[in-house]
Amino acid sequence: RCRCRAAQELDSLKLLYAASSGDGHTMPGHPECFARSNAALNGLNTALEEANQATVNDASTPRDLEQLKNALANGVDYDEAADELLQLVHVPAYVEGLRELLPRAREAGCMTIETGGPTYFTPYSVMAAVSAVGAACAVADEIVAFNNAAVSTPAGLVLTRPPGHHAVPGGPKGFCLYNGAAVVARHVQQKHNCDKVVVIDFDVHYGNGTADAFRDDSSVLYASMHQERIFPFEGNIDEVGQGEGEGCNLALPLPAGTGRTLAFESWDTVIAPKAREFLRDAKKGFVVISAGFDAHFLDPTAQFMWDASDYYHLARRARELAGECAGGRLLYIMEGGYHVDNGNEASRGVGGALGVSIAELTRSTLGLASLEETLAAR
Repeated sequence: RCRCRAAQELDSLKLLYAASSGDGHTMPGHPECFARSNAALNGLNTALEEANQATVNDASTPRDLEQLKNALANGVDYDEAADELLQLVHVPAYVEGLRELLPRAREAGCMTIETGGPTYFTPYSVMAAVSAVGAACAVADEIVAFNNAAVSTPAGLVLTRPPGHHAVPGGPKGFCLYNGAAVVARHVQQKHNCDKVVVIDFDVHYGNGTADAFRDDSSVLYASMHQERIFPFEGNIDEVGQGEGEGCNLALPLPAGTGRTLAFESWDTVIAPKAREFLRDAKKGFVVISAGFDAHFLDPTAQFMWDASDYYHLARRARELAGECAGGRLLYIMEGGYHVDNGNEASRGVGGALGVSIAELTRSTLGLASLEETLAAR
């Protein structure tokens, strides 16, 4: 585990990751279930095995093969997020209030805690949520440690639940309890002196909680491309931030049926140029991706038409952006995605793009001879 190893010993490392399925935080029949993160982790493991297979000629024994796998990716140990960490974004009354609900949850087994909304709460929900935030911050710490050691900077991938980007500073919303992406942004600012942070959200739903956390803050750029006119019914194009943060909230509502062409165009012509401009004068930048896998065409909650290869190519773009403008400091955090097979495929593509697998190998496993042929076929 990276926490116990010197960064200099892992110069070939491509990916740092952490995972937690939050098994006890589940509600029968609810789409936000523990199978989501397990499927995503299986997808990452598939990418790892494919990368190993690509270099199998260099491994004469199973031990050699395991060493190759460790050279490509390493898991990160993490602790539950302390209240002080959560309160970088969330108000103390909310952090304390969730814990005060635990006795009622033990009696009920499972209950809803969002007025008129779908967010549920069990005796294990706090543990799952603080583990998810703790994992994200621990991986961010390791990314910065590698960067400070002047070795190749690996990307980070956090496959945990519950998701976070709908949670506002004062409460839960949309399956989300604590906002991991927002907490990480504040954490790297305060602990690692990252003066500018970009949070890019391509969950199919607008991350209203992340937007709220930084609405009047000029040190964090929040950019989202999402389906218009669906939950949380925010994220209109005129939502640009306020006060000192005016211009630091970029909302791109896209129509139902959006596929790769419009998604890539939105990234290439709007999101990436804005992020580059924002990070241009940063002394130490950091890029966080709120990675929702619910833009996949199989997802039951929305009507985008992405597939695993689209997540692959967006992840490649994210890595290029972070390498160009943020010293390679890039962290992916899983948000939504409610079709289990879609989570498996999408994380497989993301893992490949972030450096676990060879580009041509990943394309071939996804049935793509080349990017050019893929685009021509759509």
